[in-house]
Amino acid sequence: MFVSEAILMAVALSLDAFAAGFAYGSNKITIPIRSVIIITLVSSGLLGAGLYFGGFLAPIIPAGLARWVSFVILFTLGIVKIYESIMKRLNRGDCRYNNSLSIKETLLIAFALALDGAALGFGAGLGDTNPLLIIGISLIVGALAILSGGALGGKIAQKTPANLSWVAGAILFALAFGNLF
Repeated sequence: MFVSEAILMAVALSLDAFAAGFAYGSNKITIPIRSVIIITLVSSGLLGAGLYFGGFLAPIIPAGLARWVSFVILFTLGIVKIYESIMKRLNRGDCRYNNSLSIKETLLIAFALALDGAALGFGAGLGDTNPLLIIGISLIVGALAILSGGALGGKIAQKTPANLSWVAGAILFALAFGNLF
């Protein structure tokens, strides 16, 4: 596998990470570096597992299972984000919301985003690939996607007087439905 193919694969997988980063940034939620590291490690780890075990497990796993699991997780996160947005509006002094991505949210989004990578890894693992190259590029591109998405979402939220807290839920819903097709 050529470096350019590995980069394209990593970029394709990182589009969801960029969108998720944008969603959290537009909701004025900080994405700590530990969250970026966890998300990229989980995503790249599952991609690597998919690449490694692709030839062995692909015939056993139903084709649409990964899509449906990813849909359920992202859809649920979308509902949670919209609910939090409503509760924030109703309870402006609520101290439970610290505007930082929690470890629990980090792990949920990491696994939701990683399922596509695992599925892609299964398919790519059947061909001639260089797993270490793909995983390394995936780590770098994934981290850049999350950070740049969060930064862009945050800048837009600062410059827009409208309440954009609902955008996180809407983007997660779009990611969920996008995973079905």
